[in-house]
Amino acid sequence: MESTVTKSPVKIKIRRYKPGDMPQVREIESSSLKFVTPISLLSRFYEIIPEGFLVAEINGKITGYITGNMQNESEGHILAIAVDPKHGKQGIGTALIKAICKVLKKQGANKVRVELKLYNTGAKEFYSNMGFEESKIIKGYYRMRGYTEDALVMTKNFGYP
Repeated sequence: MESTVTKSPVKIKIRRYKPGDMPQVREIESSSLKFVTPISLLSRFYEIIPEGFLVAEINGKITGYITGNMQNESEGHILAIAVDPKHGKQGIGTALIKAICKVLKKQGANKVRVELKLYNTGAKEFYSNMGFEESKIIKGYYRMRGYTEDALVMTKNFGYP
């Protein structure tokens, strides 16, 4: 899976993750997320679902990543996404969402879901603009280091013409 997205003035290349990409993926995680995904879990994403671990590149430098898998035979699930803050607002997140949706659709998904922190208005707006709709709230979904927060589940149905 490889594609190129052009959004003036940057050219974003989306490709499958390779094991040698981990240092750049970790750097993006560390600079963009409050709670970093353990490296062992990120590595397992690749081992379990190599086709569902994608990276975005601009001029050969990784600027974002996304992981997704099939939740069941008809529903895809976005597990994680991060974009280098130095490359925000360039369409990288949008390109990654479109690419993982294409992968999941090819695997048989007729919809995709994502969980986000209930009060993350920026993420909620981003996903809404991508065609996701609020589905439900999961109480206490995020539990890390004594921290608990509810999750908003958003879903996007794929239309089949």
